[in-house]
Amino acid sequence: MVTVGAVHGGNRYNIIPESVEMIGTVRTFDVPVRDAIWADVKRIAEHTATAAGATAETEFWQRTLVTANDPALVRRMRPSLEAVVGKENVVDMELTTIAEDFAEFSNVVPGMYFFVGTTPVGQDPATAAMNHSPLYFVDESAIGIGVRAMSRVAMEYLGDPANIP
Repeated sequence: MVTVGAVHGGNRYNIIPESVEMIGTVRTFDVPVRDAIWADVKRIAEHTATAAGATAETEFWQRTLVTANDPALVRRMRPSLEAVVGKENVVDMELTTIAEDFAEFSNVVPGMYFFVGTTPVGQDPATAAMNHSPLYFVDESAIGIGVRAMSRVAMEYLGDPANIP
């Protein structure tokens, strides 16, 4: 996914600005695809600028790694989540392009990232606004569910003698 989140340049509708800055994100599920997209963005920016008699600079920062769950850990801890919310309420999700600092940890030790549904009762999740939308609304009763789920996973993980250093 390539997103342009902001464009800054100029101060009047009829004056060509000296410079323009575009900022955004590139999110992929693996590093080689990300690197290929970065190369494409750089090439397109430079060639477009050259065609207009201008120049372009591109800079990329890797802010977060790909967030990926450890499959063995997920299999082991899934029953803990099911015990809190019921088996029918623990669902496997499609890949999503979330960007979380959690990836820094799960690239060092096995990790498991899960979502706690916050869509209000009676609202179709397919039509609910996403959490980065100004229309997002959280059903705060989900906070207790999240605390119970995290506590149960932690206690059952730590209760396994194989996990104690």
